[in-house]
Amino acid sequence: MIDKLWYKGDYSENEKEEIAASRKYIQRYIDYYCPESFKVPEDITTDNLQEFLETILKYYRLYLFNLNELINLGESIHEYFHRAYFDDFPDTFYPKYPDTDRRSLALSILNEMNSCQSIMPEDVPTLIKCLNVPDDQIADMHDYIDNYFKQFDRSKRFREEARFNLINQQRKEAIENGQPIPIRQWELKLTYFTSSSFDKIRHCCINHYFFNNGYFGSSVFPGVW
Repeated sequence: MIDKLWYKGDYSENEKEEIAASRKYIQRYIDYYCPESFKVPEDITTDNLQEFLETILKYYRLYLFNLNELINLGESIHEYFHRAYFDDFPDTFYPKYPDTDRRSLALSILNEMNSCQSIMPEDVPTLIKCLNVPDDQIADMHDYIDNYFKQFDRSKRFREEARFNLINQQRKEAIENGQPIPIRQWELKLTYFTSSSFDKIRHCCINHYFFNNGYFGSSVFPGVW
C-alpha cells in the first residue's frame, strides 16, 4: 500500500521539483485516458500497474501520443515507484518480485518504456498478450520480452517518429477545420471514425492538441464539433 503523501517527505528543493514534474506528467495521462479507474498517481501501484499499462498502451496504439511521450511517462512512473517504494525494498530501492509473480511482468514492460526501447504501436498486441499469459508461463515471458526487442534496430525505430508527426498534423488540421479526426490503427491504415462510440478518442485528441498548443486546463473547445 503506497503512502498517499509519500511526496511530502524530506526532499531537497531539486528533488521536490523532480517529484512534482513526475506527478504532474502521470496525472495528465490519468485524466486523459483512465479517470474512471485512477484519480491520482498514488492510485497506481504494483498490484494494478498492469491495468494502467494496458489502458495506456491501447490508446498509444491509436497514436494518441508519440514515442517520446510514452518514454517520458515510463520515466515518470519509474521515478514515482523508486521513491514511493524506497523503504519497502531496502535491497533494490525499487519494487522487485520473483519472475513467477505477475507483478514482475508489468514492471518488465515499464522497464522497456523507461529504457527507451522504442516501443511502437504495432508492438502493443504482443505486449498485452505477454501481460495476460497463464500463470505457468509468466517466468518465461521475461526472456521473451527481452528477445522480442533485441530483434529491432532501436536507432531506426526512433526515426519512425515521422509517423506520429504525420498523423498529428492530419489531426491538427481536422480539429482546426471542424472535420472528423483521423485515427491511425496499428496496422498503419488510416480510417475516419465519426460514430458516438469514438467520442472519448476524439475528446482525447482534442485535449492533446490544446495541451500542446498552450491551452491545457481549459475546458472550452472553440466550436469545432
